[in-house]
Amino acid sequence: MIKKWYHYSYFLLLAYPCLALICGDCILDTSEQCDDCNLQSRDGCSSQCTVERGYICPYNGAKSLCTERCGDGINIRGMHKCDDGNTKSGDGCSATCEVEEGYRCVGYGIGTCEEICDGKLKGWLECDEKTQCCIAC
Repeated sequence: MIKKWYHYSYFLLLAYPCLALICGDCILDTSEQCDDCNLQSRDGCSSQCTVERGYICPYNGAKSLCTERCGDGINIRGMHKCDDGNTKSGDGCSATCEVEEGYRCVGYGIGTCEEICDGKLKGWLECDEKTQCCIAC
């Protein structure tokens, strides 16, 4: 009985695609930004099938796979080691949201990474050279 209903509803979907736009059914319809096969919000794809703030949700042909976006200054579930609001390496937080060598990052968002006083000049601390003259480090 279930199989007959499934085949019938699949036929209706093919014959009348405007009738069956259902969020959460694993089918990315034209009115949906994402569809992750559920109606739960706060997982990247909302209960209305829109991409939630701080996520990207590429569709792989079977469902939307939502992950946190790197470089937007938001770290919702702590997936990234840092997120300084850009995808530029060399500023303490890499393009892949990893803490770079010689830096420490506290919290999330723009301006959260700073050079550590380690005797290596990277361009931020004026006194950080071979002799560590930084008193404040």
